[in-house]
Amino acid sequence: MIRPTRVLGGAVLAGLAAPSRAQCLHTETKKSLDSIKKANANISLTGKNSLVVGGTSGIGEGIAKRLAKAKVSVTIAGRNETRGREIVTELYQLSGEEDGKIQHRFIACDTSTMKNIDRFCASLEDELKTENKTLDFLVLTQGIATTQGRTETSEGIDQKLQLHYFGRMYFIERLLPLLRQSSTGGKVLTILSAGVHKPYDKFREDFEVKTNYSLSNAANSAGMYNDLCLEAFAKQPENQRVAFIHAAPGTVSTNWGKDLPTPLPTLIKIFKPFLRTLDDCGEAMSDSLLRDIPSGVHFIEQDGNPTKKMAMADYEEAQQFVWQETHKLFNQTLSKK
Repeated sequence: MIRPTRVLGGAVLAGLAAPSRAQCLHTETKKSLDSIKKANANISLTGKNSLVVGGTSGIGEGIAKRLAKAKVSVTIAGRNETRGREIVTELYQLSGEEDGKIQHRFIACDTSTMKNIDRFCASLEDELKTENKTLDFLVLTQGIATTQGRTETSEGIDQKLQLHYFGRMYFIERLLPLLRQSSTGGKVLTILSAGVHKPYDKFREDFEVKTNYSLSNAANSAGMYNDLCLEAFAKQPENQRVAFIHAAPGTVSTNWGKDLPTPLPTLIKIFKPFLRTLDDCGEAMSDSLLRDIPSGVHFIEQDGNPTKKMAMADYEEAQQFVWQETHKLFNQTLSKK
C-alpha cells in the first residue's frame, strides 16, 4: 500500500519566514584535494549508516566507496542489481566487516517515479526502526544525461526534473525523521550544480517547465529548486541539527553522456584522461560528510569549498512558492491510483 505523503501545513510553512541558516564558512582556509586526503586519511565512523541513491555507478559509486573506507555502513539504491552486488563486495574490501559492526547492502529502486520512492522509503524506515538504527547520511546522485526534449514519466513529470529534483526532495521528506535521530545530526548531500546554475525566471507561470522546456531551463530549474527547497527544509525548527549540502562536482570521469547522440560520446571519451577520477571526486564530495560541519545549508564546489549562493530577485518569495508547489505535486502524484 502506498503511504500518503505528509502534507506540510501552515504552521510549518510559516516557519519558513525565519532567518536563513545557509552557511558560508568563508573563515575557513581554502581546501585542496591533497589537503582533504591528508585530513581525512584516518577517519573511522564505525556505527554510522548511510544511503547512497544512484550508488551503482559514477559519482555515487565514488562516494559510496569513500564512505566504506571510513567504515560507514553503506546501503546503495539503484536499478542495476548485478553492478550493485559487485560494488557491495568492493565496499567490504575497503572497510572490512569489523565483527559484523559494518554492513553494506544493495536495494533495488527505480527512482523514476514518486510511488517507487515512497515504497522504498517506507520499507527502509521499517527496517531501520526494527533494527533500532538511525540514518546518518543521505546522498542523492541519481541523474540522466540526454539531449531529448521534455519526456514525461508514467506520473507525468519530466524525467530530468524527477531525477534531479522532485525525487530527491521526496527522499529527504520521507527520511528526515530518521536523519533527525542521528546522534551527531544527520546530513543530506545532493550532487548537482551548486553555484553553477542560473535562476529559472519562469518558475511562477511554468513551475514544471512544460511550456518553456529547453535543456538549459531544465538544468537551471532543477538547480534553483534544489537550492530553495534545501533552505526551506533547514528553516524548519525540527531540522535544526541537520546539515543540507548542495554540491557541484566539476568534470568527472564517469559513464555520463554515453547515451548522447554522436559525436558527443566520442568527444567525451577523448577528454576523459583530463577529468577528475571517481576516487578523487568521491574524496572531495565526501569531505562534508566525514568532518564536522554546522547544521543549516551549505553550497560547495568540486573541492568542498564554499561556493556562491544563487542570486535572484525576491529570493524569499521564490522559496515559499517553490516549497508549496513542490509539496502540491507530491500530494497530487501520490494520491493518484
